[in-house]
Amino acid sequence: MRKHLTTILTERAPILPEKVANNDLKINKEPIILVHGFAGFARDNTPHGLMPYWGGLKVNITSTLNIEGYDIYEASIGSMTSSYDRAVELYYYIKGGRVDYGAYHSKKFGHHRFGKTYEGIFPDWQPGKKVHFIGHSMGGQTIRILEHMLRYGRPEEVAYANAHHLKVASLFIGGEDNMINTITTIGTPHNGTYIADRLGNKNLIKSFFYRLVENEGIASFKVDWGFGQWGLRQQKGESYFAYIKRVRANKLWQTADNGFYDLTLKGSEEINNMLSINPNIRYKSYSTVATHKSFFTKYQIANVGMFAPFYLTGIISTISGTPEWWENDGLVPAISAEGPFTEPRSYNKKVMIDRGIWHVVPRMYGWDHMDQIGGNMTNLLHTPGELIDFYRTLVKQLVLFEK
Repeated sequence: MRKHLTTILTERAPILPEKVANNDLKINKEPIILVHGFAGFARDNTPHGLMPYWGGLKVNITSTLNIEGYDIYEASIGSMTSSYDRAVELYYYIKGGRVDYGAYHSKKFGHHRFGKTYEGIFPDWQPGKKVHFIGHSMGGQTIRILEHMLRYGRPEEVAYANAHHLKVASLFIGGEDNMINTITTIGTPHNGTYIADRLGNKNLIKSFFYRLVENEGIASFKVDWGFGQWGLRQQKGESYFAYIKRVRANKLWQTADNGFYDLTLKGSEEINNMLSINPNIRYKSYSTVATHKSFFTKYQIANVGMFAPFYLTGIISTISGTPEWWENDGLVPAISAEGPFTEPRSYNKKVMIDRGIWHVVPRMYGWDHMDQIGGNMTNLLHTPGELIDFYRTLVKQLVLFEK
């Protein structure tokens, strides 16, 4: 039983590592990059009162694996922004440089074209020099969008830049394949989640989070929520009231260029229809289930020990859609986490042997969405040792696919 459970995924973030150093001293020759999901933060950017994303208070998985000799990194990108914006940031997090969201995209949605500047952990990232990606929750969606950009660019950005005599970022030109070895997703709502449709994307919930971000944008707060392109940061010399007035008029409040929309069934479908599987990449997906069938109804109910806020969201998920959508981890239906409906999947192999197909690991029962990253401190069934054992096994498998 324990051996079966350790096949699940639970991550946690370390201190942001330095850029790729001497790979001759590392077990893996290709950097492994962890990509957090919605409302996630890098360890040194975590708001007060929140646990570190990758591992919570149980274990620092990235730091532990770094010490053991693995070249592994924790990406720092927007917390609740769109998967498009996060994908662009992920590119610059790796390569380094000032984030360019694209002139066309920025004009279309009404935010600044340029964002923060990253030092870059792997400035020499180019075709033939690959990385491994591990994405939790929305992080998997973000990775897939970046992969598509690398191959195909953004033709609308190139056309707009040419028409207006602007410089276009290399990311939007495309033609950069052979840069990713493997993509592993954990609890990713590839096909959306009913929680976003029925709760997260509603104005009441969005307003709550946006007001939170609005206040965190005050100059005295140091947490970066990743909304810099929207101007949600008090400027030097700007009064509090002037800042609030400016922010309240921001186009962010009306746009679909955000994570709330991208996680809906419609938003995810639009993304899936835009993307395609890469025949040169090995894909693997993990889904977990923290619900079970009720004795009194036909629906699923939450397991004892589920992360407390998920009791409500888990119920919403279990009474939404058709029965194949009911098993869930408290936030994401297992069927959605197994892979995009638009791309081929295999349920027969546990090892990522073939390229260009999703290798779907059998559903892991007894784990909720926070257990996957070590954030559920009330579930004592999953120990720190079990979490690190899983990730250690996972990264060992990834190394096997390096040339």
